[in-house]
Amino acid sequence: MQQSNHKGWIAWFAHNPVAANLLMICIFVAGVYTAMNIRTEGFPGFEANQVTISVEYKSGAAQETERGVTEKIERALTGTEGIKKVTSTSTASNSSIVIEKSSGTDLDKLLSDIKTKVDAVSLPSTAEKPVVVRAEEIEDAIQIELYGDADLDVLDTVARRIKDRLLEDALIPSVIISGERIQEISIEVQEEALQRYKLSFDELVRQVGNFSLTSQQGSLKSENGRILIKADRQGYFLQDFESIPVVTLSDGTVVQLQDVAQIRDAYTDDRSIYRYQGLTARKLSVQLIGKANLIPAAVRAREIINEVEAEDSLPTNIEFDFWEDESENISDRLSLMMKNGLMGMGLVLVTLALFLNLRTAFWVAMGLPIAFAGALTLMGDSFWGMTLNEMTTFGFIIALGIVVDDAIVVAESAHSVTEKEGDGVDNVIKGVKLVATPAIFGVLTTIAAFYPITLVTGRLAEIFSVFAWVVVFCLVFSIIESKFILPAHLAHLKHNAKPANLLSRGWKVIQNGVSGALERFKQSVYRPLVKLSLRMRYLSALCFVVLFAAVVYMVPSGIVRIVFFPEIPRQIVTATYTGEPDLGYGRLFAEANRIEAAAHKLKAQLDAEAASGVSPITGIEMQASDDGNVTVLAIATPPRERDITSNEIAERWRKLVGPVEGAQTIKFAADDFDFADFRVELLLDDVDQLIAASQYVEDRLSTQTGVLSVTNDFRAVRGRLIIELTDYGRSVGLTTSAISEQVYQAIGGAEIQEFQRNQQEVKVRVRYPEAQRSSAAALQTLYVRTPAGDPILLSSVANLHSDLTVDEIYRSSRKRVATLDAQINKDEIAADALVSYFNQEVLPELQAMYPGVAVDFGGEVEQQREAIGGLMTAFGITIIAIYVLLAVPLKSYTQPIVVMIAIPFGITGAIIGHWIVGIPVSILSINGILALSGIVVNDSLLLVSAFNDNRAVGMPMRQALVAAGTQRMRAVILTSTTTFAGLAPMIFETAEQAQFLIPAAVSLGFGILFATLITLFLIPTFMMILADVGRLKEAMMGLVAPKPNRPKVAVGGE
Repeated sequence: MQQSNHKGWIAWFAHNPVAANLLMICIFVAGVYTAMNIRTEGFPGFEANQVTISVEYKSGAAQETERGVTEKIERALTGTEGIKKVTSTSTASNSSIVIEKSSGTDLDKLLSDIKTKVDAVSLPSTAEKPVVVRAEEIEDAIQIELYGDADLDVLDTVARRIKDRLLEDALIPSVIISGERIQEISIEVQEEALQRYKLSFDELVRQVGNFSLTSQQGSLKSENGRILIKADRQGYFLQDFESIPVVTLSDGTVVQLQDVAQIRDAYTDDRSIYRYQGLTARKLSVQLIGKANLIPAAVRAREIINEVEAEDSLPTNIEFDFWEDESENISDRLSLMMKNGLMGMGLVLVTLALFLNLRTAFWVAMGLPIAFAGALTLMGDSFWGMTLNEMTTFGFIIALGIVVDDAIVVAESAHSVTEKEGDGVDNVIKGVKLVATPAIFGVLTTIAAFYPITLVTGRLAEIFSVFAWVVVFCLVFSIIESKFILPAHLAHLKHNAKPANLLSRGWKVIQNGVSGALERFKQSVYRPLVKLSLRMRYLSALCFVVLFAAVVYMVPSGIVRIVFFPEIPRQIVTATYTGEPDLGYGRLFAEANRIEAAAHKLKAQLDAEAASGVSPITGIEMQASDDGNVTVLAIATPPRERDITSNEIAERWRKLVGPVEGAQTIKFAADDFDFADFRVELLLDDVDQLIAASQYVEDRLSTQTGVLSVTNDFRAVRGRLIIELTDYGRSVGLTTSAISEQVYQAIGGAEIQEFQRNQQEVKVRVRYPEAQRSSAAALQTLYVRTPAGDPILLSSVANLHSDLTVDEIYRSSRKRVATLDAQINKDEIAADALVSYFNQEVLPELQAMYPGVAVDFGGEVEQQREAIGGLMTAFGITIIAIYVLLAVPLKSYTQPIVVMIAIPFGITGAIIGHWIVGIPVSILSINGILALSGIVVNDSLLLVSAFNDNRAVGMPMRQALVAAGTQRMRAVILTSTTTFAGLAPMIFETAEQAQFLIPAAVSLGFGILFATLITLFLIPTFMMILADVGRLKEAMMGLVAPKPNRPKVAVGGE
């Protein structure tokens, strides 16, 4: 056996195909095992990043809650490490404080620190104990609608039965029923009865509580064991409460609760509507908490419902329907990704086969499944703990054309050497080693472009980092495959063997035709053109610069639009309507019915227009509550089954509804992300001025073209009744606090207890009849008790007058804030354009009218500021890393700068691609451009490396550049073509689910195509210019020396 002259790992694996094959098999097995066990989801979920503090405090006014609770807790939290932002909401009965953690902070540790500080805060005695909880990652697996022309009690009973049945399965940890009424034992007492038996409202409440309770008193120990002593009599049903003794008269007669009050076993008087398909309904949401697998839970839920229907135990007038089934949504999205991935893989394989030997093309293409299997292994729970979702799948699609670049360069070099010097292991090793260094550093530059994306902080960055990690994993394994596995297979191929069968001979004819055409292009077109470009190098460089400037100008000129975040439609179109705080529930429900009716009307119109006969809208859900919130959903069919987009459905629905009465907010949306298109926050401590300032801004924003609706959360529209104690009231021993507590009990009632009955939570509440507590006029006849227990009219001890106040007070960073959200049509105006209008036109007048007002932007603008800042930092890291990784193999300080000229011109190709496809440049595009930076330099690195090799053997400058271009032209064209081929199916995908991914694919695909032109023509041109600069520098310094017999290795180098 001939001893090989080659040493090192590449040679060792080439001579040991068993080791190479075992390595390949291990990677495959690990990848397949991970793929079988990896968790799947439709879209990567956001990491929980908030802690919430809730304090119940019935102060009667939002300002009182703010002063007594919110401000104290906010002060206590000042200086706590790991807090990014603190926001709060204060109402007449509650304080809610939300703490957002900073990036890199452990949420559990922050939760512990916050609890410690909150426990030390001194709160009003009537405030409940603060509840401090961390946010949970909750995902809906499937929505189950239970609807029909049935009695509400029947619907509630069936819904609870189904919920219990679902929860029996271990795959389903949580089920939430929407529309369910809360059961309540209502005890309505007349003031006349209280006075007849000389009782106060508070005494009655205590008496009911004393006789309906559960308490364990203790135990007795004896030598025979322990005996529990338990004295209680918890009431569960109507008759239990009716017999509660209230008072014993002097003659011994026991007055029972039923003698002084009307007791009803019914439901709370919260008014609400829940309908599906126009019929009364209940919705069961199957939810998963944490990192659970959605698909098995959704599938099992369907199976259970089918089993229940098969049992035929339900009323015949009740039906089931499903929507937002994540098992279907995830499968559809992943199927779309797989379809595009397989199409891309096929195009890559065909492209390779046109240029390379069929067997060579096969082994080069095998780099894809090997790299993918390795990436899947690293994604598993044993390493990074990632999921298989739309973004990770997109990472694999991006990697399709990129991963094989390294293998293409290696195989093409080995193919060229064996063509000239014959088959054999040593010649293959020689060919591999010729390009090993630039190929490895080329992959490293690509990793250097993708890795910084994983470092960007922010909510959107969490999404982008997912696909970047996948590409990095694939690239790492592409190095392993192309340097250790591929050479072992290439070494045993007969590169110069003649085709053995008709099919291979036919394909060889096609290959020869393509190779011949490429060779003719190289000799007849490329070589003369590159010589001309080198001869007229300054004019050539000027032409490229002018082209760059012209293309970039397409963005500010509006030829190519720019938006921060494109509208990504979803399958659910949502109408949300929030009524003004003083809007009666009658008017609110009337408007809710009108919005729902418009949805049904739109469905009928779309059904008539549908060419396929499939209804674009499958379901309509409506929820309305007397707390002022209305949500109507139009559930659309999958995008592939309809001819209208979700955004078009939302716009037509909006026009059918028209103006909505009493709306604080009204929004029709089909977007998949819930941050506001435009949000401005006004910070000012004076409540009255803040109200006026927010109203002024609302009016100004509403007049702008493209602004569809404006929401202002800080309006003085809630009526408030102020009770002021009179001198007479004080003289009889009453205090403001005592009166306030009695009035609050009279109006809101007193909730005595909650208990479980038949797995249903039941409340017990004592209150006055509705007629005595539902209006301000009723308070004039309300009796309160003096400290002596005597009843006295409220109007005789207090003055009552009304005014307007804010319903809620919001704070951000310890300052009062009014938040205004604008929903915009991004085809007419971008969020940053609205920011410019606000800063130039609105802000100066606002600050003149309301001195001291501060302004901050949130929503999409905040996300833009955070994301762009992070991406600029990432871009800086990328440029520095690429420069270093180029300087090392080139052994030059200046040549990497020439190679990196491809980066801005790659961006030119990305902009042209957006113009061709007809989409705006967005943050998603910028992520693609950032990744493009590391890819476009690879071919330039190969060309400059070949140039240096040519110069090293004595070739003149111009000849060395022309030769380098012709030597590397096939590899450059092949790598660029395969990369574009891998991305092409995604670039031209029309499905709505893919719209989120297309901008990044366009940036990469078209940027790489344009970079091919740059590599083959502009890089040689600038290398000549660099040599000119070097000679000029030497001439100016008077250091021109006689020409050496041997030229320098790297012109313009160190």
